[in-house]
Amino acid sequence: MPASKHDINALKEFKEEQTVIDLLNGKVLIADKAFNSKGLKEELKKLCIELEAIKKGKIHHKQKKKQTFLKTIRKKIETTFSRLKYMGIESIKAVSLEGFLAKIHFFILALQFKIILKV
Repeated sequence: MPASKHDINALKEFKEEQTVIDLLNGKVLIADKAFNSKGLKEELKKLCIELEAIKKGKIHHKQKKKQTFLKTIRKKIETTFSRLKYMGIESIKAVSLEGFLAKIHFFILALQFKIILKV
């Protein structure tokens, strides 16, 4: 996906792909403020995908814990992506989907070793 393309537009395109729908079926998709759209949430719900987006602006006190949790998880995800990017995950070349997924798994495994060994 080109960097110039906004994430929400990419998601709208991906929701047309059956492979992506199957992969996310029954899962929770944690997103940032840009995805905070009731219409998008309803569209994804029809596809059995739950969208949990961080809220914009003031948060009702009942939602405070949930929003804090979502922000914490989102930060961990962003940090992990940054570390994988630093390790060179963007330069993966694969002939098949299985090969691509195997290489992603190896990168994640290598990152886990780096974390455990504090390298």
